[in-house]
Amino acid sequence: MEKLELHFEVLEGEDHFSNVPLSLHLGIKLLFPKQKWNSDIRSAYDSGGLEELKKKTTELEQDYGIRFLFPLDALLSYALNLNQEGKLEKALELLGWVQTKQQNKYQPSYYSGYIFKNKKDNDKAIESYQKALKIGGMPDRMKTVIEREITELTSLVKKMTDFSTEQVETSIAFNPDESLAFVSRHNGKWGERENPPSKIYQYRKTAGKWNLEGISKFSQEGTKDSDSDIFISYDGKEAFFVSTRPYSGKIDGNPDIWKSTLINEVWSEPVPIKGVNSPGYEASPVTDAQGNLYFSSVRKSGKGSGDFYMAERKGTGGYHSPRLLKGEINGASGEWNLLISPKADWMMFESSGREDGLSAYGDLYVSTKLNGVWSRPKPVTELNTTGSDLNLRYLTKSQRLLFISSKHLKNTDTNIYQMDFGEIKEYLSKSQN
Repeated sequence: MEKLELHFEVLEGEDHFSNVPLSLHLGIKLLFPKQKWNSDIRSAYDSGGLEELKKKTTELEQDYGIRFLFPLDALLSYALNLNQEGKLEKALELLGWVQTKQQNKYQPSYYSGYIFKNKKDNDKAIESYQKALKIGGMPDRMKTVIEREITELTSLVKKMTDFSTEQVETSIAFNPDESLAFVSRHNGKWGERENPPSKIYQYRKTAGKWNLEGISKFSQEGTKDSDSDIFISYDGKEAFFVSTRPYSGKIDGNPDIWKSTLINEVWSEPVPIKGVNSPGYEASPVTDAQGNLYFSSVRKSGKGSGDFYMAERKGTGGYHSPRLLKGEINGASGEWNLLISPKADWMMFESSGREDGLSAYGDLYVSTKLNGVWSRPKPVTELNTTGSDLNLRYLTKSQRLLFISSKHLKNTDTNIYQMDFGEIKEYLSKSQN
């Protein structure tokens, strides 16, 4: 007797058996009422949760015997709907039970991993993904996807999915209690000489979730001016960024450093720091805990295509004339996008064109200061990629290090990544030697 395999499809909302003559469809539907089973299962869960679902499943198994086909796809879909409604624990509970009923199916564990990842519970996400791989039976493409998920979760570096988009992120900053975040981005392509203007956006954390509030007060909507390299001082009272917007006395089209002050919880109208800006190119303004201003600039007094300068803070709130940093921090290569520690005893930055670099488009380096002189920079090999790596930020409250990366040479977008600051401390000690 020839064995008949039933291939289910859904056409116009009804089950269809693609390998069965049409004359047999009605009879087979009576033997295998899949849509009824799905409906009964969903109704049971809606009325009484998982316990009622278990009872209904047992009844169907008894009524239909070996003809009963467990509604795996319907329950997986239902679990994903629960997840989208924010009922993560109920979704995980449902998937856990489904896995006990379908022990040879990888899908329940895979979807559990997906939900645990959204919950930021990386350990359980990895465990679920690994269980899915152990069960097996998935297409090669799905196996690759799961393996990539595990690699990402076990990496020291994690993508900040709350702030990374399909656009090009160029910088990020947080206020001291990490309840506000500012991200600069544009919708062009990374590496292109001409791109749409970059703007600075504001996010607010409410009930544990980050929400985009729109363009921040630091940027002007609808203009051709580009704003980027946002930085919030360690005390949270000042914001710095670079902008191409015009102002009185400006005679060039290069970006300059602008500053805003937090007064009574409201940011003041940004103003250019005229005593620091030059006709050249200014980038990545940051401050130490004393308020001294550090930045990158292309000037005749420099050693390369871009160099680091420091403008000491005056007691009156202004700045002394900028001076080139001492030591081996500046060279014939391009130095850009720096981060200075609160005590100004270490620095991390992007540099392009150094002999020990991995990418010609920008790698991350670290240097420490001893007796007022900066040490020879060391590449941060665990973070550097063949793409561009730049614009680091140090969050003192959560002890995290953030940076921007395009990851690969051919990528035309960038994303924001984070890691525990403790993982980088070994580089600080190495750079002192």
